[in-house]
This record gives sequence, C-alpha cells and structure tokens, in this order.
Amino acid sequence: MKLYAYARYSSDNQRAESIDEQLREIGDYCDRTNHVIIKQYCDYARSGKYDSRPEYERMLKDCITDSSCDGVIVFDVTRFSRGGEMGIVDSVMLTQHNKVLVSATEQIEGTDFAGKIVKYFKFLMAEEDITKLSNNVKRGKRETALACEWNGGTPPLGYDVVAKKLVINDLEAEAVRIIFNRVASKITYTKIIEELNSLGYVTKTGNPFKKTSIFEILNNKKYIGIWEFGKITTVKDPITKTCKTYESAPENIITHENACEPIVSRELFDKVQIVRKVRKQSSRAKVDYRLTGSLVCSVCGSPYVGSSSSSHGKRDYYYICNGRKNGCTCNNRNIKKSVLEDAVINNIIDHVMSGGFYEDLIAIIENYNKKTDHTSVKVANDKINNQIKANISRVRKAKEAYLLGVFTLDEYSAEQRKTDKHCAELQMQIKSSKLININKNTLRQACKALSKRINHANALDLVDNIIINHENIIINFASSMIDEDSNGGADGSRTRVQTVIDITFYMLSATI
Repeated sequence: MKLYAYARYSSDNQRAESIDEQLREIGDYCDRTNHVIIKQYCDYARSGKYDSRPEYERMLKDCITDSSCDGVIVFDVTRFSRGGEMGIVDSVMLTQHNKVLVSATEQIEGTDFAGKIVKYFKFLMAEEDITKLSNNVKRGKRETALACEWNGGTPPLGYDVVAKKLVINDLEAEAVRIIFNRVASKITYTKIIEELNSLGYVTKTGNPFKKTSIFEILNNKKYIGIWEFGKITTVKDPITKTCKTYESAPENIITHENACEPIVSRELFDKVQIVRKVRKQSSRAKVDYRLTGSLVCSVCGSPYVGSSSSSHGKRDYYYICNGRKNGCTCNNRNIKKSVLEDAVINNIIDHVMSGGFYEDLIAIIENYNKKTDHTSVKVANDKINNQIKANISRVRKAKEAYLLGVFTLDEYSAEQRKTDKHCAELQMQIKSSKLININKNTLRQACKALSKRINHANALDLVDNIIINHENIIINFASSMIDEDSNGGADGSRTRVQTVIDITFYMLSATI
C-alpha cells in the first residue's frame, strides 16, 4: 500500500528527536510489510487531544483527495489522536473514503467488527491515559505546594530556588524593599521606576522595570512569607484554543503562613495595600454618577451618560443622551443629576414600602406562568434541542467539506464560530423559558423584609434599567430584586427566597 506517514510529539518538554524515532520505526515496519511511504507530515509540540494541528489537518485533507494514497500510517494510535471521540470520527471518515489507518506498533488494520472495536477501544484508552496523566500532574503540583516546595517556573524577584525552596537573594531583595518603602511613602510609580532603573536594578527576567512589574511585586504575598497555590484556574477552550483564567473557589486554594522567609514586614505590606486602594479610588471620577449603565434613551436607544457644564463660576452636573452627545439627531432631554437620582431612588423606596407591591408581583408572576405552561415549555425546548443537534451536525459536515477542499480553512472556521454563537443563544432560550415556582407566603415575607432593608444606599440594586422619555421615566426592576435571605416561619428560621425570572417583570413610571 502507498501511505502517508504522520508523526508528532506533544510539548516543548519532549525531544524533537522523538519525531525521527517514530519515522524510523514506521520506515522499518513498511520495509517488512512492503508498504511505501509517499509523503511525511510532522507536528511539533502539538497535543493530540485536539485536532488543531496544521500538519494533521493537511494530511487528512490530502489523503482523502489523493487517489494514489491508500491511507495513513502512524507509530501508534496516540500519535494520530488522544481525543477519544475525535479520533474515532476521523478514523471513520478515512474508512468512508476507502482509506486505512495503520499503526507500526499495533494491530489495528482489521476492517471487520472485531478490528473496529479494537481500534476504537485504543482511541478511548489513549484519551483516558492523557486524562490520568493530567490529573497526576495536577496532584503532584498540589502535593509540592502542600510541602511548600517550588512548583517550577521563574521565582519572584528577591528569591532564588535552592533544593525546591525559596531563599532570599540579597541584591534583588533590596530592590523589593525599595519598591515597598517608596509606595508606602506615597512616591509615584513613575519616580520609583526611574530610581530602580537608574540604580541598575532589573526584573527577574533581566528587563528594565515597568508599572506592570511593580504591580506584580506589590500583589505577591510571598514577600511576607505567605504561599498561595491554585488561586487562579486556567481553562483552555477546546475549539478556539484560547486560555481563560478564573479565580478559584476558596476551598481549592492552598495557603501556607511562614512558607518562606519574608522580605518585608506584614505592617509594611498592609500599609502599601491601603495606599494603593486610596490611589485607585482617587484616580476615579470625582463625581459619582450613580445611574451610569442603567439609563437608556427611548428615542435612539443610546445610554445616558454623565456630563457637566460651567456657568457664572458654577458647575452643574447632568445626565445626557450619549447618542446626542456624539452627533446623533436625537432630541431627548438632558436631566440634572441630582433631580434624576432623587426621583429614581425616592420612587423606588416609596413603591417597595407600599402595600400594593406584593400584590403586583403575584399578579405578574401568575400571568407569566399562564402564558408559559409546562407543555409549551417542553415542546419549545425539544425544538431548540433539535436545532442544537442540527448545528453540531452542520459543523461536522463543514469540517469534512474543508478536508475535501470544498471549504477553505477560513470558511470552515467562520462556520464553526457562527454555529457556536447560535448554540449559545439557543441555550439561553432554554434557560429563559423556565416556569416560576414560588410560595406566596414566602414571597410576602421577602417583600416585607425588603421594605425594611431598602434605603438610599441600596435602592438602585433593584434596578435593571431606566427608560428616559420626554415626559417621564420608566424604571424596570431587575429580576433578582428579591433574591435575598428573609426571616420566615413560626420558629424564626431563615428561608432562602429566590426568583428565577429571566424577564423584566415590573415597571414603575415616574414623572419628573
């Protein structure tokens, strides 16, 4: 048979010589079995868990369209794919085009039922192996952190790694102390950077200091001997391959006091954090436009934003339509900041404390449930789920079209992004079609508790948005406005009350 040879290795930590070893083994196998290698494809430092491998994609496409090629040969199935289902799909696609997948070290060539089972089982086992390996690596890093040992990578400025422990580098530590002392003395970051660079200090990577490197040092609790591991979780999107970081749950963070020798005192570290907080607050706008982000113009749909003007030495503050501000022909009015904020907050407080608030909510919830009965919800969700399945099928067909040369890579990627976005929108439709189940007595208690808590400081927490009209304003309450604990029950126990209404369900009109 005439075959394409494919080889790869997974990460930068592995040797490039691994490719040569795989190709040598493949060549020896072909010599023994009278197969002929007509082309070679190699991916360097590419994981087999995903199929975003340039040479892999090119190899599949060429194999399917090349009538002289009988199939693909690999060192073993893990080199072809470590994504169980993905490997099976691509293997089946080769079979559908009368191509074979050959392993130089395993017997997987059988086309009968037993042969297919063996091949598919190996793909699934390859995926399981990489999952176990990943978990073992994470477990090893966690155990290392529990032992207060360095997990690898570049240590913080001021420390070196000796026998897996952080030890102070006296020269670098002096730069760290300068930074903390200068910030505590309220010296600007620009002047601190100028001083460090003029004294010849550099970052751990040998570069001149910048604000980002200063901030990294000021945030690092290792300088007071506290070791935090697992504070940030990184997740890789299997489709876009982009990494997103999330703050880990507190129970997943390992924290050790006195894990390493401190470079600065706890008192100095805490003082610096206070100075930074004050700086951050003072850098914000001096005027607090509390309604920013909630106001919407009814004429052009633009948000209302804060603005000011001076007249006769006096400065007045307003909310104005951003569309009008930027040259739109909108003719909606400007409203004084104090007038609008007082009107919104006072109307919300008065309405929440009124006796009709509870009855209004019950009427709206019951009306919503009547329009959205269980049968219609199920039928609608089944229809949406079928659309999601159709979208998934469309992506698979688009991939095959790309491999056959019908689609370009850009066309395939665009179709994939479009489908992912549509699926996300469909999932939101399912979420928003839920019925509202709430006990009337519990709701009454929640409204009563809310009326006791509401004040000028928290009233705006209840707002979803505010529509600005020529003659009045309409306040739309947020769907989570009674998502609070409330005292309930004869025994004085606390009952969690939550509404899950994904629509704007109450409006209040006020004239100003």
